[in-house]
Amino acid sequence: MGNAFDPSNPRGLYSSVIVVVFAVITPFFVSLRTWTRAVIIGKVTGEDYTLLVSWICSLLMGICVIYQAKHGNGRHIETVSPEDLKSALFALYISVPLYQLGLVLVKVCIIWQYYLIFPGKQMRLACNIMLGITIVYAFWCVFNNIFLCNPIPSYWDLSIKGSCLPRNMVWYSNAALNIATDVAIILLPLPSIHHLQLPLKQKLGLIGVFALGSFVCLVSILRLPELRTAIVSSDPLHDGAAIAYWSFVEVNVAIICACLPSLKAFAAQYMPHYLGGSSPQTGNSKKDTEAQGRTLVTKIEKDGRESKNDLNGQIKVVTVVEMERGERRKSDDGNSQEGRVVTHI
Repeated sequence: MGNAFDPSNPRGLYSSVIVVVFAVITPFFVSLRTWTRAVIIGKVTGEDYTLLVSWICSLLMGICVIYQAKHGNGRHIETVSPEDLKSALFALYISVPLYQLGLVLVKVCIIWQYYLIFPGKQMRLACNIMLGITIVYAFWCVFNNIFLCNPIPSYWDLSIKGSCLPRNMVWYSNAALNIATDVAIILLPLPSIHHLQLPLKQKLGLIGVFALGSFVCLVSILRLPELRTAIVSSDPLHDGAAIAYWSFVEVNVAIICACLPSLKAFAAQYMPHYLGGSSPQTGNSKKDTEAQGRTLVTKIEKDGRESKNDLNGQIKVVTVVEMERGERRKSDDGNSQEGRVVTHI
């Protein structure tokens, strides 16, 4: 048994330092998002709990990465005792499903956000389909990693004779599905944003907010060479250290990106000067600030009644009014619009 922060094992040390750094950064963003949703917006939904569970998965995964480094991950296999090798491989076995589950829960959280933000039937159908695909993908990834070897303990205990599925097939297919679902989720809201009657600058701003997931795709792609190295290596501890910390980084970057869109309400409340406001609000003006952090969708029913839905602070840029075909209605600035009227808040 060694030291996870042993300078003589630079790969293991690097892995452990990365875990510590994100163990500080990620909870900060998760806490800020939770505070914004619970206190400023005043509404906590299932997506918030989903993201919290994802963060717990990343935390447990980080513990596994440090445990691996402590037991020789990053060292050449011939310098590691059989007991340490067994412990390191067992930690790897535990960390892989945590990695998959953490990523999938972030995807579910983002799809859930889309479902609340865009009330259109087509968009919600697309969200339901994407959610179903993501859940099936999750079951596949977690299942094939848990039952990769038969018997299961032969995964980490090399003294047990067993057979395993080809890791290159399993891990490459999982990585491909991960990137494919990431790209699909990034593209999912673009048609809805395209149909919003907004200036190009504001449309690009919204696209930028929803395209934050592209950073996760980038990390997933950067992780691929290390994945290949780990698969073909005859020295799994030495060459597998990089894939351990790249996987941890990927999950945490995904969680942070999922937190960022909800933080505009926090900025509007406590840092309005960065958003073009004047000063922090108090009293009745605080309610105005909170309103600036929300979007209301007003739907004109067939009988002429209006129904308003608060979109939980997910988009803080526009108010959308949906009307029956052929009807016209004046917006607050006096301009007559048909179909969809957009006003700024």
